[in-house]
Amino acid sequence: MSSGRIENIQFAYLRSCRMIKTRCVLSAAMLACSWSRAEAQVGKLRLLDSLPKVGECSNVTASATLKRDGVARLVQFSSRIPVRSVLVGVDRQGRPMSLMALTNRPLTPSKSEGESINASFGELGSVVRGNRSYITMGTPASRSEDRHGALLPTDSLQVRQLARAVLSRCGG
Repeated sequence: MSSGRIENIQFAYLRSCRMIKTRCVLSAAMLACSWSRAEAQVGKLRLLDSLPKVGECSNVTASATLKRDGVARLVQFSSRIPVRSVLVGVDRQGRPMSLMALTNRPLTPSKSEGESINASFGELGSVVRGNRSYITMGTPASRSEDRHGALLPTDSLQVRQLARAVLSRCGG
């Protein structure tokens, strides 16, 4: 899946949040904030941990754009403790095509940090590409920072496990 496809999934994810009435303040803040050059740490937050016991599931039909890329449905798991949202795009056979996970937490009253991961699956279920992003958001905006990078060495296995967990829990 190309970076253009990942961007399409991110855009469709934000649109689907409105359709399934899920709070997307976290998603919008992480995907729409302005980025700066200061240092940050990719892989700092526990984004790929197992799912907590309490959370909400949502299923929605994919947009026409995502359907052209082979994604038939979007399955989402969201939790408040920890604050995290995991979205898995599946094909018509229910196989994972993509995963996007987002999390954030406050650092101070005027600053928070967040991390996201995007991954694409191949036909055999392996992770074929992906990336991580870490950001801080604060007031003033000049104090915000960001870092982008490739998946970490242990991410592929954890991404596959997390996708399976979301689909198992949320009826994928």
